[in-house]
Amino acid sequence: MDKLIDELVAAETGQNIQHLKNAVSSKIAYQNALLGTDFDHLFQTLNFDLYPQSCTVIIYHMSLLIQQKIVQQELSNDNSNDDDDNNNDNNNNSDGGSTTQGSNSNSTTTTTTTTTTTKSTEQASPITFSQFLRYSSGLFLQGNMKMVNDVLALELSEICRCVATVACRRDQMNDTSVVLNGLQQVIIQLSNMFSGCLFPAHVSLLKISLATRNFDLALPLLNTSIYTVEPRRTGLRTKEMLLYFYYGGMVYTSIKLYKKATEFFLNCVTCPSKVLSAIAIEAYKKYYLTSLLAYGKSPPELPKLTSSIVKRNAPSLVSSYKRFADAYKANNLVSMNNIAQENLEEFQNDQNMELICHCLFAYKRHQIKKLTNTFITLSLKDIADKVKLPSASDAEIAIQDMIDRKEIFAEIDRSSQMVRFSDDPQQYDDENALVLLSKRVAETEKLARCIEEVNENVSLSREFLITVPKSEEIVEVDATTAYMMMDTENEQKA
Repeated sequence: MDKLIDELVAAETGQNIQHLKNAVSSKIAYQNALLGTDFDHLFQTLNFDLYPQSCTVIIYHMSLLIQQKIVQQELSNDNSNDDDDNNNDNNNNSDGGSTTQGSNSNSTTTTTTTTTTTKSTEQASPITFSQFLRYSSGLFLQGNMKMVNDVLALELSEICRCVATVACRRDQMNDTSVVLNGLQQVIIQLSNMFSGCLFPAHVSLLKISLATRNFDLALPLLNTSIYTVEPRRTGLRTKEMLLYFYYGGMVYTSIKLYKKATEFFLNCVTCPSKVLSAIAIEAYKKYYLTSLLAYGKSPPELPKLTSSIVKRNAPSLVSSYKRFADAYKANNLVSMNNIAQENLEEFQNDQNMELICHCLFAYKRHQIKKLTNTFITLSLKDIADKVKLPSASDAEIAIQDMIDRKEIFAEIDRSSQMVRFSDDPQQYDDENALVLLSKRVAETEKLARCIEEVNENVSLSREFLITVPKSEEIVEVDATTAYMMMDTENEQKA
């Protein structure tokens, strides 16, 4: 191992990129060298700050060992389950001694296989999950990610994926704050190189945040605009772009920011695609439900920019959700309950039953909100009758909660049991409103400049130019040149 480290350090110091690439492909040599290694001593010698590329190569090979370990554990668990099934079958079998003897033989064989698998797991994977997370986090927090990404973008992305897989295991969820901070640092450093770009670290951070229900770092990340992808320079995969929007929608749904959730789920569905993705279908289902929660009505049809294969096939796969949304739109509460009961198993399998219940609860609140557009004053009893609430007291509780959440503006006169609706008292002309408006304008201008830059880069790229027929090529000229060309044409005609 010391020899390999010396070679890595020499390659990094001499900026020998090809040697670093060769080190990445030398999987067998590094995996054998990692057996029996004192990792703490290794990374004290190979400092994250001084040699980030060399550390990345080592941790990349660790990630391959970790992935092997996970696969072998899954196989071992499958063998154990098969062993349990065989024992249960044999216990229920009443054919006699010969069968029992055969079952014992099978059980012994399975046990031997399991033991062998476990031993090979220990031999092939000397590194523990917690060690891998600790060293990866150290690299993320202390290493120069620009230097790493310039040479080892694919390897860095693979480490991020493996970190997310390990951190989401139940036995590793106790303390993932350091891992999340490390991934955040990776994103910050890479964003300085590729502004507004999506990285695999985005997806890893969101995945861990959802698994641990820790959204402190996920929300600032999601509130930062993403408007470009650089798969060749960042190692991003198509699946990860879909997962970013799907996970983002899940995060916003978890904290009940349904408008933002709807936006992210729609982005997932409308991502350019040549095949139908299961991720997009799941996002489409949740898109229907979060639209109902956010706006109180069924969502519009998918926009024209949606891939044709999605527009053609997706509606038939979400038909029960569309029926539920149509019943919501028609103000048919009985039909909504019937559809929820008829498709209970499907909604539960999709893990959307909780959202369905939220929609049923929110329906009555949206009905109350509609009353504010028609009435100025209304009794609690009339509100309960119109919205089909059990009693006037239930109407009072619902209205008071909506007032507290600033969903409506009203006053309840408890002596007369009357409700007086009013408009938003905020005129949005104070200093805070102006600051917020200025901030939004600045963000919009920045986004417009970024989109213009992306558009220019795409229009000048070789990949785009080869798709444009020569007959459709457009030559841009300024006004003076255009007038000179017109004068020349007129002279030629004369």
